[in-house]
Amino acid sequence: KRIKMSIQTDDTEMMATADRRYNPLDLFRTRNIRIYTLILFFLWTINSMTYNILSMNSGSIAGERYLNFLLGGVVEIPSYFLAYYVINRWGRVKPTVIFHIVAGLFLAASGLVPHVEQPHLLPL
Repeated sequence: KRIKMSIQTDDTEMMATADRRYNPLDLFRTRNIRIYTLILFFLWTINSMTYNILSMNSGSIAGERYLNFLLGGVVEIPSYFLAYYVINRWGRVKPTVIFHIVAGLFLAASGLVPHVEQPHLLPL
């Protein structure tokens, strides 16, 4: 009887929490969820900025602007398969840290690439 009571109590608690409606403020109510939320917001912002900076900077690399942009897009296709394999193999945390460090290094290196004027190409 005691086990049934605890199961019923657990079911009642589970039903009570299942009926609860959540809102965006719940992401900041507890300390742990607040920390995870802020880390994810920071990572999403940095990822978006890095992606946009690298995409926009691809036109200033020596060579044809449109070909550089196309190659930048083509490089993404194998990266999707690589990300799927790596996440299934090693989880999310370690690869995320490693990929962010590598992306940061390449982003810093892209700032060191000299800007080449190409007079034969018309500006957009």
